[in-house]
Amino acid sequence: MDNIVFGAVLIAVGALEAIRPKELWKFAHGGRKRHTEPTQRELLISRIGGMALVLVGVACFFL
Repeated sequence: MDNIVFGAVLIAVGALEAIRPKELWKFAHGGRKRHTEPTQRELLISRIGGMALVLVGVACFFL
């Protein structure tokens, strides 16, 4: 049962990061870096990381 909950959380966070990386970047870095925008490289890395989290979350359902 723990794997299912953990997998669902990973899928939710990963999907959010893959779909809306700019908003998550602003949430994480907004207070430290005022009047800046994330680079395309940062957004790409965030999307790739989000997709990886989704894959790990799906794998948790089968372990």
